[in-house]
Amino acid sequence: MIVETTAVVIYLADLVFSYYLNEEVLTKKLWHKFFPPKTFKKELYKIIGQTIEEYEKGHPYHKDGNKYPFYHSQIAISTLSKYILFNDGKNSVFNKNIFKENPNIIEPSKEEIECFYTLFVTKVRDNLLLKKLYVEENYKNRIYEIYGKLNIIEEKIDNIYNKLNKSELTPNKIITKLREQVVYQLSKQKNSGKYIPETFIETDSLKDQVRYFIAPTIFFQKLVDETKRLNFDTINRKYQLHQKEISFEFNTNILDININAIPFTEFEKNIRNTIEYLKNKYEELYGLRTNSSHYSSRKIEKKIIDFEYIISKILLLTTDAGQGKTNFLCDICENVLLKRDIPAVFLTGYEINAENIYETITNRLFPGTNYCFEEIMSTINSFCENKGTNFIFLIDGLNENSKPRTFSQNIEIFISEVLKYDRVKIILTCRTEYFKNNFSALLNATFKDKIVQIKSLNTYLEENRKKYMYDVYCKYFDVTIEHINEEIYEQLVDNFLLLRIFTEVYQHRKLTVLSHICKEKLFKEYYNIKSQEINKRLNDKGEYNILGNIDIRRFLKSIIEYMIENKVYENIPLDTILEKDIQNKDMYLRFLDENILVRKDLEEQTGIISIKEYINFTFDEFRDFLLTDYLVNEFYDASKEDFFSFIDCNINKDSRIKEGCSKFLFSMEREKDDEELSLFIKNQDWYKEIFPYQVFEIEDEDIIEDDKILLKKLFLSTRECAEYIWHELAYRRWNDRKYPNLNIILLFEIFNNLTDKQFNEYIYFYFNSSHNKKELNNLIDKLYEFMKEKDFEIECSLHNLYQYVLYLTPISSKARKLYDYYWSKHRNIKHLKYLLLCKSDRLLQEIHKFMEHHEIQL
Repeated sequence: MIVETTAVVIYLADLVFSYYLNEEVLTKKLWHKFFPPKTFKKELYKIIGQTIEEYEKGHPYHKDGNKYPFYHSQIAISTLSKYILFNDGKNSVFNKNIFKENPNIIEPSKEEIECFYTLFVTKVRDNLLLKKLYVEENYKNRIYEIYGKLNIIEEKIDNIYNKLNKSELTPNKIITKLREQVVYQLSKQKNSGKYIPETFIETDSLKDQVRYFIAPTIFFQKLVDETKRLNFDTINRKYQLHQKEISFEFNTNILDININAIPFTEFEKNIRNTIEYLKNKYEELYGLRTNSSHYSSRKIEKKIIDFEYIISKILLLTTDAGQGKTNFLCDICENVLLKRDIPAVFLTGYEINAENIYETITNRLFPGTNYCFEEIMSTINSFCENKGTNFIFLIDGLNENSKPRTFSQNIEIFISEVLKYDRVKIILTCRTEYFKNNFSALLNATFKDKIVQIKSLNTYLEENRKKYMYDVYCKYFDVTIEHINEEIYEQLVDNFLLLRIFTEVYQHRKLTVLSHICKEKLFKEYYNIKSQEINKRLNDKGEYNILGNIDIRRFLKSIIEYMIENKVYENIPLDTILEKDIQNKDMYLRFLDENILVRKDLEEQTGIISIKEYINFTFDEFRDFLLTDYLVNEFYDASKEDFFSFIDCNINKDSRIKEGCSKFLFSMEREKDDEELSLFIKNQDWYKEIFPYQVFEIEDEDIIEDDKILLKKLFLSTRECAEYIWHELAYRRWNDRKYPNLNIILLFEIFNNLTDKQFNEYIYFYFNSSHNKKELNNLIDKLYEFMKEKDFEIECSLHNLYQYVLYLTPISSKARKLYDYYWSKHRNIKHLKYLLLCKSDRLLQEIHKFMEHHEIQL
């Protein structure tokens, strides 16, 4: 090996020397005259020998007698050196088979080659003797051009390894890269908050149909078995009853397909025949026009749709914003594709280069290489053919691409091309209005018969599914709620966006009791959280790959200002808002595609220019919060007169923003602590209308005496109002220690001032229904348990609940028995004294009867 190494040293020195000599205009004679080769070569020998010796110390290799490293091989050194050191276009071809043709050479890693040549070039550059021998020559720029190669050695070696790696493109390598890409995309969607695992709830039929589409060979037999179980005996019995000599025949033999024994193309042909047969049977039943035939035809119709999912090549999902398209795709990837090892690539519309979709995919899988798309597809299609599976392309959000016109044209061409591969299937999602405007041509393309379309993911959710969603969100954001008020629970599960906002704001927290949601506080925290998050993501070059520096608060503020100036609260012209910061247009557009806080919408118009884009808030109540916050904290300060005028004209019974903004005006006015503002708001027509409901939404510490006085006045305004105030005080604010200002004591004051007629009309009537009577009985049962479990010395506020029940004894024998039991334990004379001051004769009669029974004298 010493002999081989010496040969390499001499060879490389000759290579360097002769290369530069041959490239010069001067003759060899002139070179030899001024620079004797022995002197110059001798120094090169030394440098090369030092390089090999030093490199080998840091990179020892296993010496088994058969294999040796690349720097001991003349052929390897020659190929690598010509490409790395002397590649000026004339030596641009690198022999990628060098290591296959010479199996005794240990194939080096990219890092090893880079380290070796960097070490060599550095030693050439730093050798003073070599420089002295050369510095006075006209050729000095030649060999020291090597200095400049330090910064491109890595690039050259990357090219070498691209060529080497390309020769190793195997199915397993592609499958690994595909899986890594899907996992990465899922991680990205989770980190952005667009995908929350297990929050997509599909119907059973949708769940089955998606699986039929993705993995027909796996789920085909399930569909066959279900189809064979279809029963039409009812139809035939009716034929017999009417003495008809005909019957409805349903031949299931056509379904006996051995999917593993026939080519995939033959399998598809058999499915088409099955669909045609089922369509004929459907028409036969439908033509009978009876109730039973209609019901039976619907069963066949469903199976036709199921088989169409098996045979289809493209699954197209078009829905409105915020309906769960991303969750749908992510759920498919995580719970079907990855779990069943079905190869796929998962991209978003924004990530795709509209000019070259093929390049986008190859770069995502093999960045920095020059693999061709056709080579990858051919390999993966063969793999899928052997494994009996499909390759799935998933593109989420066609509408998010920045060049929709170009993208719509090229995506059609792309789909036509990839569908030439038998095992390819494609899943696309798009906002409904954007699909109609930009991508509807897909429905008329050459592959239109291969498309199945889902137009809605919204289904009626039963209570158990609502509960499931509630539990999933709480678990995902690590929110623990020990007790939640039933009405608050209903608010959350009836509006999953509110549930998402609530759990994200309260993540990693434990709440003992959730009796109400202070939306002003909730939205304020959510706004701060999302603003910081969005700013960080937008200004992180690695996230969106867009240069810019913006504050999303300014962007939202400009939207609010437009709303107030133009008195328009929906469909804010996108171009008008972007003009205020045109430099960061791309960043704002990318933010809008995320559908966080605000979204981008299309609206059709008549005229020459038919399409225009608008901005809308994803949650109207959040819009009203931002509107009100701006009005109170900026607009009012700038001009009270303009503020008063705006409120009078825009927050009224005819206004679409009145319901939301009036609630926030109620709470923000208090925080402002401005007497003039407070008086103005309290004099609005709608103030007393919302007061009984909103006063319970503010913090107890902010309650003042005037609030309690007004509640008393408004209690008898309507039955609905009385019921709300009474339930809030009795069932949520019975603990006067927790709520020292506004609590059940106020209810006792109100009750004591009610007459018999008022008690009957506003209180006792409520318990006429069996449901509400059950509610009272459940409370009484719970209070019996408290008597056994609770320490009333410690939890003294519990006494309030028994005083409340005492007011209900005129209509409930169960309430009387409970208070008898309570009296036997606590003998709370304060309750009796207090109720003896009431204005209800019926209630007074009940108290006197109780006192006589227990021989109580006051």
